[in-house]
Amino acid sequence: MGQKGLALIVSDAGNTDLLRLASIEGDATQKGKFTVLDCLANGGKKPCSVPLKNGIAENVWYRLIMTVDPAGPSVTGSVFTHATPSDPNSNLGVQVGTTLVYMPGVLPAGISATGQNALMA
Repeated sequence: MGQKGLALIVSDAGNTDLLRLASIEGDATQKGKFTVLDCLANGGKKPCSVPLKNGIAENVWYRLIMTVDPAGPSVTGSVFTHATPSDPNSNLGVQVGTTLVYMPGVLPAGISATGQNALMA
């Protein structure tokens, strides 16, 4: 209660697939409401996401990797294919899209260095 977590979210939307970084409400009454975080870019703010082009296929497995450095603070996120797309235990394949980098200076309100992380697709 009263805290938030971080989540990487893969959005499969044809040739506009995205990897997004969001905060997730920890209060059960909020039912996991998420808010896409803002990243500083070109002197302004924009949603913290990176394009995956049309890199996400349906009915196959991907590995999402999120690294959180609370000392920075910074968060990175990336998506990888599997050598055998139907087998989540197979070796990792290639990275889909580019690495998402979030370096806010301070963690968003409600997110602590000991908070929870989530991966959503």
